[in-house]
Amino acid sequence: MVLENKSRILYSQYKTIKRKCHRQFFEDANRTSLMKGFIGRHFHTQKMKIDNSNILQNRMHVILL
Repeated sequence: MVLENKSRILYSQYKTIKRKCHRQFFEDANRTSLMKGFIGRHFHTQKMKIDNSNILQNRMHVILL
């Protein structure tokens, strides 16, 4: 139980740090239009990857059930 709480706290800290880094990255990137195009492409591919992995996970879940 204690370990679970500890990991949850660590995870929330990780999320906030990640969010801060993300925001900084976007602020830096917004200064150049070249980066905007890159970000658009990059996040589109990331989203596709995430969607695909979710589909795979759902399939696995069905198999496991």
